[in-house]
Amino acid sequence: MKIIEFKFMNDLPQNEDMEENIIYVSLEDDTSKHLCMCGCQSVIVTPISPVEWQIIYNGKYSLQPSIGNWQLHCKSHYWIRHEKVIWARKLSDDRIDKVKERDLADLNEHIKNLNQKSSFICWVKKLFKFK
Repeated sequence: MKIIEFKFMNDLPQNEDMEENIIYVSLEDDTSKHLCMCGCQSVIVTPISPVEWQIIYNGKYSLQPSIGNWQLHCKSHYWIRHEKVIWARKLSDDRIDKVKERDLADLNEHIKNLNQKSSFICWVKKLFKFK
């Protein structure tokens, strides 16, 4: 089982400077990236947000949810849990489409909620004449 290192930095490295088994994380840019865990050398970018990927720490780091590289030739699918790679089962094209639809719906719902919250804050500011 591969052991994964999480490397926190301000600026993410250039693709050609990346090493295997390292997840590079920029909290400033809310982004992480790593080389595909299957060894194909593809660069995998994971935006960090409440509806995309999250970095969890409880003694060791995890990146969730799973990483499904369905647009790549390798079509690898894995979890990074407690700094280890856990391989997930391959998904059918139909199942991949359903996952993508759900992810898009989650993202749209998140954006809608942010917009509603922003509208409410603007309304309160106007009500109390804040600038």
